[in-house]
Amino acid sequence: MIKSLQHGGAQTQRASLVVAAILLCSNGCGGRTGLELADVMEPPGSGGGGAGGGVPARCPIGFADCDDTGRCDTDLKASSNDCGACGNVCPVGLVCGAGVCRRPEDIVQVAAGYDYTCALRAGGEVLCWGANYSGQLGVGSLEPHDSPMPVLGLGDAVEIDTNTGTTYGAMCARRATGTLVCWGSGILGQLGNGSEEDQLTPVEVIGVTEAASVKATFTAACALRRDGSVWCWGLNNFGMLGDGTNVSRSTAAPVVALGRAVQLDVAGFSCATLQTGEVACWGPDDFGWASDGYGALFTPAIAKNVSDAAAVFLPGPASHQQTGAYCVIHQGGVVSCTGENEYGNVDIDIEEDLTDGKMIAIEGVTDAIQVAGTLSTTCALRANGQVVCWGSNGAGLLGIGSYEQPEQKVVTVLGLEGVVNIAGGRTHMCAALGSGGVACWGTNQSGQLGDGTTESRAAPVLVLGLP
Repeated sequence: MIKSLQHGGAQTQRASLVVAAILLCSNGCGGRTGLELADVMEPPGSGGGGAGGGVPARCPIGFADCDDTGRCDTDLKASSNDCGACGNVCPVGLVCGAGVCRRPEDIVQVAAGYDYTCALRAGGEVLCWGANYSGQLGVGSLEPHDSPMPVLGLGDAVEIDTNTGTTYGAMCARRATGTLVCWGSGILGQLGNGSEEDQLTPVEVIGVTEAASVKATFTAACALRRDGSVWCWGLNNFGMLGDGTNVSRSTAAPVVALGRAVQLDVAGFSCATLQTGEVACWGPDDFGWASDGYGALFTPAIAKNVSDAAAVFLPGPASHQQTGAYCVIHQGGVVSCTGENEYGNVDIDIEEDLTDGKMIAIEGVTDAIQVAGTLSTTCALRANGQVVCWGSNGAGLLGIGSYEQPEQKVVTVLGLEGVVNIAGGRTHMCAALGSGGVACWGTNQSGQLGDGTTESRAAPVLVLGLP
């Protein structure tokens, strides 16, 4: 079983609970913060309340006003003086990663793209492996690697993200300073540095400061700032930038008429969770979730049938032609999805896409803290550290040890315990473990599973050399 080893046990379970608490605090959680909620795991708004500090309702998820200045300037997921909660100081030798005091070498987040994978260490280093079509590995060349290699010139990252849509992808990272860097393909201006040239090492995104989150796609990228505004850059022919125009930009501009956002996800379509619990979306709305015409939304519109969102996730490829499912984690942990269902990535028993806001609750998933996936498979990370998946198993993406389609709609991935983060690539999945390592499964023709081979796997295997 792949699980926490020397550094696991109670620490791993604690990590899952703190991440869950931070995620589900999109409405303030009655004044409680990450570590306080980890003790009780009550749904948002269930009562209680701490004095001072805390997570005010206006802060993006994972941020707080710990110094009572009225500003969301404390990153509870990365501050070693306020790790998971205001005033929680990490012991000497440990740093704050994903809201838990961790060893600097521990992996706390993974990001999976088109046949490549990257991982973030708690200490700020980023490692990548697999295909390197446009420099997505950040190693200064186009050479692929079947085991982890450090991204050059980046040692203070606190979040990473990438896309799964095409070989011309970009990687982005949020730095501890609140600035952003991106690398890889810049053909559509999606690196945000004012050019349309590929970059083999990280370059700074122009015009974005105090970032709370960053999300990257093949066509565009967006950042959520600590003040709740969202800024985007890249291709804009279908309204991906949400600025009311169809003018593409290679530097960031604000999304208009959005309201205050607390969480963000971006694919070919982009959505933000608002502090009201609603979800606002913009870009190519192929399935009519937020529009009546199944067309481009050049400014944000409210998604149908969602009023209690804790977070929105858009797993699957990031292109206008391939969109995947749209999923919401509701306050309390229930997951419901809509959108593309060609491979059963919403519901395997339904033979059509879900349109016009029709959403289906995922069977048995009531305590989710994250959703990720591929074009054909969707997975959820549960608060207990297990991963469950549904959809097609053609590439072994359900992680059950075989390539046959199971009778159950939703299955538990084999051998994973204490998972703290998951990511879906084009045809592979990865999980960051509480032990500090990473496990991946699915196709492996470019070495994206990181096990030193190009052999595909129907069950998780450990990435070599991590943590």
